[in-house]
Amino acid sequence: MASTILEMQNITKLFPGVKALDNVSVKVEEGEIHDLVGENGAGKSTLMNILSGIYPYGTYEGKIIFQGKECRFKSIRDSERKGIVIIHQEFALIPLLSIAENMYLGNERAKSKVIDWNRTHNDANENIKKVGLSEDSSMLIKDISVGKQCKHKCKKRRGSWFFRYHGSREDRVCHECIWQILWQRYNRYYHKRWQRNSA
Repeated sequence: MASTILEMQNITKLFPGVKALDNVSVKVEEGEIHDLVGENGAGKSTLMNILSGIYPYGTYEGKIIFQGKECRFKSIRDSERKGIVIIHQEFALIPLLSIAENMYLGNERAKSKVIDWNRTHNDANENIKKVGLSEDSSMLIKDISVGKQCKHKCKKRRGSWFFRYHGSREDRVCHECIWQILWQRYNRYYHKRWQRNSA
């Protein structure tokens, strides 16, 4: 039986004159893919901003429990350290930097404060192959397609992924790429479970 990886319990968020979230609860088990759907203003982004620490603990009511422990995130960095990653619809990639540089921006492969470029590119090339791409990690982001940029944006982040996307043409291209990656992860997870149960 799959274990519960995330619970958001009785989340309420108030803005001046508006109750954006009213006693919202969400439960996600390990290996599941969920889709949070609603009209503009329904509170989807607000819920994800609470989960990621953009709205820090103390600015909302309710609890976040991740991997069995209550979390009180004060910032995005706090949630990312725990393994929670929000991938926004905005690319947040730097066009004039390489794939490798974008992938590890803010999480550089360094030793004694000096970037290890061999390790950076080797790790990046390994991750690039995992999402079915063939580009070299030294290629600039501006020189690859929108769909491939989406894949590289996903590989930039490790952990439990939560996406924020709407419905533009570019987003539809990204949706297709993201679902490919999610199904790869989903199938890999259940294949490992099957191997464990068969052992």
